[in-house]
Amino acid sequence: MSHDSDAVVESVLIAGLALTRLSSRSIAAVHEKVTSRQFQTLVMLAVQGSQSQATLADQLGVHESSMSRMCDRLVARGLLLRARSAQDRRAVIVELSPAGMMLFDEVTRARDRMVEAATRQIEPETQIAAARALRRFALAAGVGAAADTTADLDGVALQIQSIFPVAPCT
Repeated sequence: MSHDSDAVVESVLIAGLALTRLSSRSIAAVHEKVTSRQFQTLVMLAVQGSQSQATLADQLGVHESSMSRMCDRLVARGLLLRARSAQDRRAVIVELSPAGMMLFDEVTRARDRMVEAATRQIEPETQIAAARALRRFALAAGVGAAADTTADLDGVALQIQSIFPVAPCT
């Protein structure tokens, strides 16, 4: 790799670490004792809806028996609902309970507030450039919409400008 490429990779990894730490802090901020992996499970169900434990285990890259034990703990805490599939009695379907959805929403709001507080420390022009670069990175990594449109990126820029209507720092 070239020196420039090394710097880009390092910057992306540092940004990823910062976002991971903000996510961990947002989970801790709601005073709910769930692990990061348990919260990932809640996120998958909040985003994709109910699904089989086997599918969920596959998506999270864990063994089915590990997923079963994790679901046991989340069901016991009232964060998950679990039932046998009506179509395939061998399959176990899991979904968020109302308490699980409330926890997901609360952690998401806490995380958003933390990210917003961090981004307020950056000049608006840099925020816009970062938002565009991060969107393109996510798309290149296979996360997000299939196509990157200028309208989407311009929408992000307008959203940032409306949230952070401050003059650039000099």
